[in-house]
Amino acid sequence: MLKREDRGALPRVPETVMQRSRKHAYRVSVFLLVVFLASAVLLAVKVIEQELLLDGLIADVVSTRGLTSHDEIAIALSKEIYSRTNRALRPDQVDLFTRIESASFFNLSSAASLKYGFYEVFGDSQFGACGTMSRTLLNALWKLDIPARKLQILDNEQGIGGGHTVVEFFHDGAWRVVSPSDDGFVWRTEGGEIATAREIQTNPQIFAQIYAAQPNYPYLFDRYRHIRWSKFPDWFTSVIRSIIGPVRFNSMETPRLYDQPRTMLLYGSLSATMLTGILVYWLRPKRRVNSLTGPGAVPGALETGEECLAEP
Repeated sequence: MLKREDRGALPRVPETVMQRSRKHAYRVSVFLLVVFLASAVLLAVKVIEQELLLDGLIADVVSTRGLTSHDEIAIALSKEIYSRTNRALRPDQVDLFTRIESASFFNLSSAASLKYGFYEVFGDSQFGACGTMSRTLLNALWKLDIPARKLQILDNEQGIGGGHTVVEFFHDGAWRVVSPSDDGFVWRTEGGEIATAREIQTNPQIFAQIYAAQPNYPYLFDRYRHIRWSKFPDWFTSVIRSIIGPVRFNSMETPRLYDQPRTMLLYGSLSATMLTGILVYWLRPKRRVNSLTGPGAVPGALETGEECLAEP
């Protein structure tokens, strides 16, 4: 029988494999929680930076000039974006976060474009002004509650005329086309209205207006969509097409969050932080209580020397 004066000398109960695995999982979870939380803080700062830069652009172009019409705003913003960002920079001319962002699947953000005044980093796989300038215009129009979406110009059946990105904005009951990377160029109907994609495609005279500004304009409007499926693997696009059908597949629009990568990554980091926090709480170590004298002592433990685990 164990004497009372020997209680403090009770041998520790050896850890089981399950307990050791749980302890290891807890430590890993704490590390991931810290990483995800730090990422969320960093991305929150970057999102705020983006909002401030877009607000500054809008104030300089829209508020200062007192513009109210959607078509005037879209053209003015396009021209200003082209003027501010029409250059490429070397990797050493931007910060590390921007270099990583530019080389990612989502490419350069509108915030980095406005901050450094450029559209791409030399050497990136996706090199070109149209995507970045269109993204910046989309985000500015969305902040002004002007409906807008991306328009991708694709190769025709002969394999030519594609590889360009422009923007459609909704005005006077129709989606009008503006090309930010072509210095805010718009095509006009005979009545002087900004043309739609369909009008540009079906009326050679309307389309040919671009040649007055750019005689060697290489793109055509033979085929276009609102999302660039070529960025995804063939198997992925085949699965999506089979699930939603060809009609919906061809009419799908690029999700807004794709052109707000910082916001999307912030949501992801916050979600990961929350889930990891729940896991850390679930895996937290249990406090050992000496069952001989502790609260809720087990009858007979004094004689057997048992110990129990208790919640904190």
